[in-house]
Amino acid sequence: MKKMWVVLCVLAMVSLSAWAQNASKPGARAPEADSDKVAPPAVVKHVLKNLYNNTGDYFGGTTTVVGYNAIDSKTTVSCPGTSGTCLIQADQWVQLSVAINDRIGICLLVDGTDINGCPINSSVATSDYTVNTMSQGKTVPFGNHTVQTFVYDDVGGTLLAFYNCNYYVFKP
Repeated sequence: MKKMWVVLCVLAMVSLSAWAQNASKPGARAPEADSDKVAPPAVVKHVLKNLYNNTGDYFGGTTTVVGYNAIDSKTTVSCPGTSGTCLIQADQWVQLSVAINDRIGICLLVDGTDINGCPINSSVATSDYTVNTMSQGKTVPFGNHTVQTFVYDDVGGTLLAFYNCNYYVFKP
């Protein structure tokens, strides 16, 4: 029994020695230095200044066409102050029954311009209504701005139902 423990200890020491020698060879992965790490962007604390809510119901027959389809009406939001910027954040929920072979994206237009290319976030055809969501934002200068939610539709024929769009205005 004693011989077995001695053999195991010797094997463990040989394995550790071989591992240590391999770690020092060229091409072996060395621990990362702090200077090699990329720092994440700084987090900026924001204070909510205004909240605007648009909610509605298309249930009962409204279908989309190819391209941009307005979901809510234009809303004027205010970035308070006489200088500086605000963050406009939109949390958008749109209930849809997506047409066959269709692709849908929920878009935010600020001052008439799509802020991010309207990323496609749904491509599953279903006979049931599902809720599609998006949260997106844009930094704007102080003053008044218009915001509006659109659904971008590749094929058309998607059925719209309920929607809820919350527009938040934050000041850093």
